Amino acid sequence: RAFRATAGGAAVTFVSFPAAAATTTFFYRDQLAGAWTITASPGPSLPNPKSTSTVITVLPGNVARVAWNPPIGGITLVANSHQDTSGVPQPLRMVLEDAYGNVNSTGVPVVVAFSTTVAGTEAGAGSSSTGTWSFSLSSNPWSPAASVTMPANTNAMSVYYRDTFARSSAAYSARPTLRADVVAGEPTPGDWTSAVSSVTVLPDRFTSRPLV
Repeated sequence: RAFRATAGGAAVTFVSFPAAAATTTFFYRDQLAGAWTITASPGPSLPNPKSTSTVITVLPGNVARVAWNPPIGGITLVANSHQDTSGVPQPLRMVLEDAYGNVNSTGVPVVVAFSTTVAGTEAGAGSSSTGTWSFSLSSNPWSPAASVTMPANTNAMSVYYRDTFARSSAAYSARPTLRADVVAGEPTPGDWTSAVSSVTVLPDRFTSRPLV
């Protein structure tokens, strides 16, 4: 965020009143949407200085990307399951954001397609030579989906992910990278930034049996 004496000028920390003037102007710019309290305080040269405050509301910009939010890089799943090692389902939340990370929505439906890559190689439409992966809108029943549609005027949707091939958490380059691409919506789909992040898939739990 920054204050400016002129619309296109450099950031400033103060503005001056011209001689004999009762008013002055400044400009405020902020990349974070919200309601912000702006306080102006007179310099020490004025007798009995008093501050004044006002609230400025900053609105989100136009939607520019789909993102995993919160980032899913820290999520660990068990092979062929959408659950972690404690058996807790792990939803992956997609949100629509402006260029600065503020959540917003569009007035038209947005279609998001999914893909997975491993070590930079496309894993294919739901399968690869080392395993099978899929996304689903629901955790139960599991219903594989190659894409989902976010309704108009909504900004978030959760999906689930399964992968049959376990990869070591230490071998980051071998972890599956989940990608969500906007293929229909506004602005033009090619202008959107895709959601890209990795998850860790661990081997399935096993039951030990005594030797006989």
